[in-house]
Amino acid sequence: MRRLLRLIGLSFIISSVLDTLILIAASYLPAGIFNLLPSQILALLDVRMMVSLAVVEVPIGVGIGVALWKFLGERTIGIIAQSEAMMKYSHLRTMERGMKQYVINLKTQKGFLMPIFLQKLAGEGLIQRAKDTESDGISWSEVDAAFEDIQPNRAVTSP
Repeated sequence: MRRLLRLIGLSFIISSVLDTLILIAASYLPAGIFNLLPSQILALLDVRMMVSLAVVEVPIGVGIGVALWKFLGERTIGIIAQSEAMMKYSHLRTMERGMKQYVINLKTQKGFLMPIFLQKLAGEGLIQRAKDTESDGISWSEVDAAFEDIQPNRAVTSP
């Protein structure tokens, strides 16, 4: 898609440069020279159409191209950021026990009450739900998880 947008932008630039060169050449040539040109070529030198293209249509096309570029580029960046966040929190799982939401750190095998900021991440799909087999052997705590409790590089301690 980006290659197509680049090609469209390049064609707009080339066409506007060629139109400008034709207008400059036409303004410096003597008026009588146009009588020597065949009528087919004179039909191509419609000054009003060239000015219309240069003033109105090319900026609109460039604006649409820039808008598409920004939209597609930001979407790609958003997908990359979401993927990086999912990898960052891949060691965490959510689980509901009773009426409470818990977060499980698979590295430390500990479960904590889920703090609000992790609820938002889980709501966005960045933290996955735990499978039944992942909750076996978890030491559960009835306190909210501190930031240190959810870090992946924390050493595993015996319960």
